[in-house]
Parts: sequence; C-alpha cells; structure tokens
Amino acid sequence: LSHFEAAKKIVTAEELPLLELWESILTGRVAPLDRWMRQEYKTLALAHVFTPSGFHLSALLWPLMFFLRTKKKKMGAMGILGTLLSFLPGLGAFKRMTLVKFNQQIFGLREGFLLAMLLDILFGTFSDSPLGFTYSFLFLGIVYSGARGATLIIWFFLAQIVIAFIQGNSVSPLLVFTSPLINTAFALILPILFVLGFPLWTWQLKTGLSFLKIIQAGVSFLYLIVLKFPLLEVNSFFLLLIFLMSFKQWRYVAICCLILTADLNQDKQKIPSSGTYDGTVIERKDGVCKKELVRGMWFETCSPKRRSRKKRIS
Repeated sequence: LSHFEAAKKIVTAEELPLLELWESILTGRVAPLDRWMRQEYKTLALAHVFTPSGFHLSALLWPLMFFLRTKKKKMGAMGILGTLLSFLPGLGAFKRMTLVKFNQQIFGLREGFLLAMLLDILFGTFSDSPLGFTYSFLFLGIVYSGARGATLIIWFFLAQIVIAFIQGNSVSPLLVFTSPLINTAFALILPILFVLGFPLWTWQLKTGLSFLKIIQAGVSFLYLIVLKFPLLEVNSFFLLLIFLMSFKQWRYVAICCLILTADLNQDKQKIPSSGTYDGTVIERKDGVCKKELVRGMWFETCSPKRRSRKKRIS
C-alpha cells in the first residue's frame, strides 16, 4: 500500500482513477475507488473483481500450471501454497480454491471439486463465510459441470440472476454478452498486474496503467451500452420463470406468463412494501423533497423550508 500511496503523488489527474482501480483489484479495498467507476462495475456485475477470491487465484495459477507440466509438481505447488495460506487469517476464497485445485490433481475435475466442497463445509471456511462459500460453489459448480460454449455463458448469466435476487439488485440481459468479454480480459491481465505491482517502479507503473487504460475504456463503453437498455428487476416470480425456462418446461412458462399479464392489469393503489430502493434528495426553493424509487414507481415527500431565527444585534 505504501508503494501505491507514493505513486499517487506522481501520476496525473487522469491516471489517478486508474491507479486507484489497480490498488482496489490487488487489495480488495473498494474505498479508494471513484464512485462513478464503482457504479460501472456494479452495473456490469463485476464486484468480484475487487474481492480477493478464486478468480484472482485462478488467474495467478494459470501461468504457474502452464510451466509445471507433471502432476507431482502441480500437487507440490498446491501443497506449499495451501500450507502458507493456512497461517494467514481470512482469505477463505483463496484457501477454498487451493483445496479444490489440490483435490482435482488426485481425483479429477468433478470428483475433486465435490470432495473439496465437502471438506470445506466440515473443516474449512464455510463457518466463517457461508455466503462466500455459496457463491464459490455456484460459479465453480458451473465451471466444472462440463458445460461449454453458449451453454456455459447462459448458466453463468443464470447464476448472476440468482445473486441479483439475493442482493436485491436489478440485472441487465446484456450481461450474457458483456460478462464473458470483461471476465476474460481481467483473467488475462490479473497476473500481469500482480507482477507489475511489486515494487511498482516507474516503468512498472506506466506499463500497468497502459493496460488498465485499455481495460477501463472497454468497461466504460459496455456500461454505456447497458444503460441504453432497461434492467430486469429480479423477484421471486422472475426467478421461477427463469428456472422453468432453463429446464425447458414451456407449458409452465406459458401459464406463468398468463398469470403475469393478468396481474399487470390489476389496479393496485397501495404502495409496495418490498423491492429495490434508490433514493435521492433534491433541494428546491420551497423546501426539501425526497424521491424514492420503489419497484419502478417514484414516490415524493416534501418538507417546507424552515426560516432562520437569527436575532438582530442592536
């Protein structure tokens, strides 16, 4: 962190957000990140980029596994890495991914993955971070399910819908196309950013910022495209519809659509009690008005402006 703090004093104003993005990717600290950039990554379902997890570990292990040809060397590297991680607090996703890779070298991709998940539940990081374990199990299960090509992309999109439902967020249908592109780009650049981040000399700084400038330009471009299309609000009914479509239950999909159209024609005067929320405060001449977006409907409450009661000094 001291290297990044020193670098912030010598970079230009245009390069500073990219340097803060670099720091957030390596450390998982989202605080230095600009608000507008944080919103871009949230909309594109890229929050995992700022969390040290299996995504980072896979990116680091890819060049290592490329050079370690034999199974014994790979098992030895995984054993050493797992031993070192066991002495560090936290880093549950790192430890989980290391356990998965080690077991896969012995029992194969699917069997090793299932055994690693079982061991992690019984003796590992599940008790410390059950939500992180659930996300890892969801995405890693898709990776090792054997799905390829378009099927793999669709299942990843369905997983993002499930996460959006848990977090109460909306999701863009364009993530089917944008998510694989951005994730592939970050998977390729992460090992480079890790190497260039230490000790962050001048040539390392300039090289890393050049890579990040290209990546960020792509992220901003895709973010603007996503904003041109409406977002999907993920509720229980929508999740059920996606589940039925994924298993090709078209008869039940048609019934659900008929129920949905009948529900939309009903006249409901009550304010919804649950749903997504996005509030803004607007200053006006006659007071302060607060707007709340609840399930696609704006509700406004205003309070009159109070007059000041300053006493005159005679």
